[in-house]
Amino acid sequence: MAGISAISGVAAGLTSARISTELQVAAIGRAKDAIEFQGEAAVKLIESASIDSNVGQHLDVRV
Repeated sequence: MAGISAISGVAAGLTSARISTELQVAAIGRAKDAIEFQGEAAVKLIESASIDSNVGQHLDVRV
């Protein structure tokens, strides 16, 4: 009987390690998705920042 309990203990440990690994993979996947979303948002922001050559043409900076 000692052998059976040792096997079940090893199996429980492997199951726990597998669950932990799956949770870590899922968390990394969510972090990757968030980083990609932020990158896409940054690119859109940069693309939307157009430079108007007329801005500042009539700015009076005299004191």
